[in-house]
Amino acid sequence: MMKKIFSTGLFTLVSASISLFAGTVAVEKFDNGATKLPDGSYSIKSGRHTFSTDLIPIKDLTQKTTVTLELKAPAGLDKNISYYVGAVNYDKNGKRIEISYVNAIKNSSTILVAPCKKTDTVLKVKNAEKFIKNTCIAYDVKADFSDLPNFTAKASIRIRDFKNKGTHWEVVLSKPCGVEYPANTPIRAHYDGWYQYLICGHTPPSPGAWKKYSIDIAGSQIGNPGTKWTVGTAGVKFIIFNNGKNTGKEGMFFRNLTVTTSDK
Repeated sequence: MMKKIFSTGLFTLVSASISLFAGTVAVEKFDNGATKLPDGSYSIKSGRHTFSTDLIPIKDLTQKTTVTLELKAPAGLDKNISYYVGAVNYDKNGKRIEISYVNAIKNSSTILVAPCKKTDTVLKVKNAEKFIKNTCIAYDVKADFSDLPNFTAKASIRIRDFKNKGTHWEVVLSKPCGVEYPANTPIRAHYDGWYQYLICGHTPPSPGAWKKYSIDIAGSQIGNPGTKWTVGTAGVKFIIFNNGKNTGKEGMFFRNLTVTTSDK
């Protein structure tokens, strides 16, 4: 079994999946959410998910990368079930890039008008007019978004409310902010998101018939793009799942998940 190694200084991305030929890697290791079947395909129970376990390097974000896999529905599957495939992104140091770290709300930047301490649940800011409830906050941001991915944007700490107090705005958080910053620190609101979705809510193919899906990804951008990488991506794993009820029955099958990087 061949291994592809991509060194990035502080972190080494290793793919223990099979290298089929130049530029193409077959992803063949998954956690216990998937069961490998005798024919080499995998099954996932209804309402469950699986993550691939090996980190696939993305050496050049500008190059076209093609993700391909085949999906099949079991007999008698509920027609309301949808199938999903997502990328789980990692930076050059091997740290996962949560979607909240890169999903900036444009034009929402403002500054703290008073220092914040870790126990604060109310922040005083210059202007929260562009904030959105149930999003989160990134701290020490840059106007050109060069701070992204910004690991201060914690999805577990939500904006519950914001009010104009005349001389400033008050932003009410769901939990203590957990950080300490001085007045005049630039901040910004961020959307959350589970994963970078590549296949989102597709209706299952006909039972018994394999259907091939192919997704081309090239370049990068802020937010949660479908055909570009999230900013800062240096490697990826994959999540495959369905939104059926957790019945214990088979909800989907998949096989032949490959990642191909073009030479141009």
